[in-house]
Amino acid sequence: MGSDEPSGIPAARVSEASQLADELTRRGLADALPVLVLIGGASGMSLADMGRTEMVIERAVLPAVIAVGAAVVDGGTDAGVMRAAGVARHLLKASFPLIGVAGADTVQGEGSTPSSGQPLEPNHSLFVVVPGRTWGDEAPWIFRVGQLVAGSRPVVTVLLNGGKVAWKEIEESLRLNQRVIVVGGTGRTADELASASSGDSSDRASSAYDSGLVDVVDVSEPERLRALLEAALRGRPDPQAATAAATEPA
Repeated sequence: MGSDEPSGIPAARVSEASQLADELTRRGLADALPVLVLIGGASGMSLADMGRTEMVIERAVLPAVIAVGAAVVDGGTDAGVMRAAGVARHLLKASFPLIGVAGADTVQGEGSTPSSGQPLEPNHSLFVVVPGRTWGDEAPWIFRVGQLVAGSRPVVTVLLNGGKVAWKEIEESLRLNQRVIVVGGTGRTADELASASSGDSSDRASSAYDSGLVDVVDVSEPERLRALLEAALRGRPDPQAATAAATEPA
């Protein structure tokens, strides 16, 4: 185990899962916080999808995190949803923990040559560098970090856009019985999963949706998304669903 500081940001490098708790405690993350695990698109996003993703992160996702006093865990690289989260955190002048979890052989300065790895996003507050040779190897580690930071507090996964790796992350979230909030209209995997709510989707999307742990909100509804995220991070039911149930006739 060792540590270094890419981009001047604290970084912990671990080789075994048993080292994570001590490293997080050393980095000031001993107090349990609600956790939002942010997953989705990286370099494969279109400009239009990236614009919609940036909007919803700045207007809904991070305001909910700030309101609840939560932490965010993502893949940490300077691309897609991770870049959008880092830039929005900087623009909002926020101080919540933004923890990037990345595979050692997939990022620059962590066992790879400068030309072969992806840069780390410079507005994160902490990087955790884990064993990983290919994209997706970091997925289980992202959720381990989320669980350790949360303790007994809620952990909620949010999907915006996404490619092949996103499916692995969704499966991990569902395996851990963690709620997944899908933002439809952000493209690719998110749209495929969103279509399952109307019964028009692939088998893998239908299987995930049928778990009962997946909620879908359209990108055009940032206020509803923010309310849903705040409720989920506080361990409460969907406020819209609760209101509807209260007004239904007996």
